[in-house]
Amino acid sequence: MQSETFEVFWQKAILPYCNLIFYEIPSNFVECYNVKLDIGTELKNRVSAWYEYYRRDFHKYYFNNSTNSLIDRHKICSCLIGAMVKCRPVSYILTPKIPIEIFLSNYKIAFFSGVKALYLLRIAQWILDGNMTDFVDAIYSQKMFKFPKTQPEHDEYSVGRIKALALTDCRNQAFDTLAYADMLYWIERFNDENIFRIVNQSDI
Repeated sequence: MQSETFEVFWQKAILPYCNLIFYEIPSNFVECYNVKLDIGTELKNRVSAWYEYYRRDFHKYYFNNSTNSLIDRHKICSCLIGAMVKCRPVSYILTPKIPIEIFLSNYKIAFFSGVKALYLLRIAQWILDGNMTDFVDAIYSQKMFKFPKTQPEHDEYSVGRIKALALTDCRNQAFDTLAYADMLYWIERFNDENIFRIVNQSDI
């Protein structure tokens, strides 16, 4: 990833969700569990390094170490999710009764940072394609990708994915870059279809 692209991700995806999710944690929990947010230069460098680790890993297993093969935006953002899981910008005192808002905070940051990065790349691709003004305007108005609805008795789509990230990490299982790239592809596809429907209806 070019440094300019990573800087966009850092400023428009990672930092906003670090702050948003941290400040959603109730203040009494922050004090009780000594919750802190680290978004300094050291974290930024670690995220970049872990992203490169997952990117190289992907090239090793799927492209036979070919440096000429470019990975698509879904895999780029999947690598970013894996990097954020490793870097954990939120620290806290872990106890058996840790509130779920704290325990899932790093996984929420990882998930939403990756999805937001994909959202930004989708917009950039439509702008690059040209003649997509209506589509760009429609997706800009959302400010973020939307997620499919789930059954009332189930977790929201994003919550389910965040819990899956946490479960994989807590079991010390390797982050599956390809599986999360596939998930991101379908999130993008879901939004593409919604945007095309909105634009086509407005043309009637």
